[in-house]
Amino acid sequence: MIGADGVTASSEMLDASNTDKYSADQAKLYTQGDTTLDLAGGWSPSTGDSEPWIKLNFNQAIRVSGIVTQGREDDDQWVTCYYVQYGTDPDCNVMEYILNEPSSGPEDKKEFDANIDRNTLVQNWFNQEITTCCIAIVPNTWHNGVGMRVDVLGCSEVPTETPPVSTETSTTQETTPST
Repeated sequence: MIGADGVTASSEMLDASNTDKYSADQAKLYTQGDTTLDLAGGWSPSTGDSEPWIKLNFNQAIRVSGIVTQGREDDDQWVTCYYVQYGTDPDCNVMEYILNEPSSGPEDKKEFDANIDRNTLVQNWFNQEITTCCIAIVPNTWHNGVGMRVDVLGCSEVPTETPPVSTETSTTQETTPST
């Protein structure tokens, strides 16, 4: 479902040889570091990025039911809490945060609990599906630096009417075998 624009980010950490081994393209779930290709096991923003984000861009409007995350596979870095933004227009020029319910206004952003280690899958389900052309994950707190692998849950074709956005969520953790 990720479209031609793929995955973009606020920044990408560069290694000593200025390669993009920590690029947003490395943010797919289950990505593993590859020393032969000099690729990291997840996305990490540049160290000077004080407001990091990673955005999943789709070819069309889809319904999204939640987010699933992992930490960075090749280092002890993971996001512990994040916010979610979604595009409200077809080009994702206008982004809105998922809000707490009941909300006291646009600054009442819903904070989602995330990872406690580098490999456990953590799912956060939205109360209702969001119809959007993109989703952005905005890390708020992290362990040893931002390191993330991510995907969306419940992708399906856009309905004829856009459902309302609700921010009631649940969090589950699944363990995966470590390699």
